[in-house]
Amino acid sequence: MHELLIPFIKFLGKYKGKGTGVYPTIQTFHYEEDCQFSLVNPAKPMLSYHQTRTYLIEKQIGAHVEFAYIRILPNQKIEFCITQPTGVCEIDEGIYNIKNDVLQIEVSSKEITRTSSAKPPHVTQVKRIWTLDASQQKLEYSMAMATTTTPELTHHLQASLALLDGNK
Repeated sequence: MHELLIPFIKFLGKYKGKGTGVYPTIQTFHYEEDCQFSLVNPAKPMLSYHQTRTYLIEKQIGAHVEFAYIRILPNQKIEFCITQPTGVCEIDEGIYNIKNDVLQIEVSSKEITRTSSAKPPHVTQVKRIWTLDASQQKLEYSMAMATTTTPELTHHLQASLALLDGNK
């Protein structure tokens, strides 16, 4: 196994939980989410992240999903290549820190691109913070974004998920 992967193994697995979304241009909403962090290739410092289901509780409909490859780099640097079926592709870069059983990842968008059919308003900037606690078997995250109609980076999502099936 690649040496940069070893500290991440205890955080791999399937997570399930609930979150809240807010933004100046929409009504507050509540959602359920399933996601998974997995190995890509044990010989390379890469992981995958798959948000497999987001379900809007009030409307009782499915919502957002996304998939990412995560590159773990020396000096506690990390990169995410995130794709969404809405035609948005996001490149995030940042740092990670592991202390005891807690992994914290903070990334910001370096580039966001989209297909010509992606509907406005367009996301122009993203900041994501993940905290994975192996001893508590939980994942918490927050996301802020800016769009073409809300140009300032603004809080959007906050969620807490429990680890269901670890080390996958």
